[in-house]
Amino acid sequence: MRITNARILTGDAVIERGELTLDGGRVTSVRSLDGEAHPASSGTPYARRADDGTRPPSSGTTSGRHDDDEAHPASSGPGGEVVDLGGALVAPGFVDLMVNGGGGVLFNAQPARLSEIVAAHRVLGTTSILPNLITDTAERMEAARAAVDAEAGSAVLGIHF
Repeated sequence: MRITNARILTGDAVIERGELTLDGGRVTSVRSLDGEAHPASSGTPYARRADDGTRPPSSGTTSGRHDDDEAHPASSGPGGEVVDLGGALVAPGFVDLMVNGGGGVLFNAQPARLSEIVAAHRVLGTTSILPNLITDTAERMEAARAAVDAEAGSAVLGIHF
């Protein structure tokens, strides 16, 4: 999938007119549509890992050009889907390392409703959370641990007691 015609926040710079290529939900390349070099081409982890198999070598260069631009015109892309954002901003997701609740649910009060807390944070751009249980009983701590275990593989990174 290609996401094109976007303002892209890389963490080091803002690319005013750029494009992302995704494979399996992971960013495999970032480039400027104006052909300008940018920090994402030379400084981000996915740009430095071409040799370890995490990024195809042809997905981008520091010149901002793809080696395979002719193979993927604007009307099609890898996987056949291109999304034109019309200049909207694309930014990395947030990671919140101290979450007491969300969406009207307090983790201490209702740990079994952790999935609702995750959903409330996700709509605001948070991709991962670490729920925090404020000092409580052993029973409540066990209920919180069980709720986190039930969310294994989701946006929940673990638990903070």
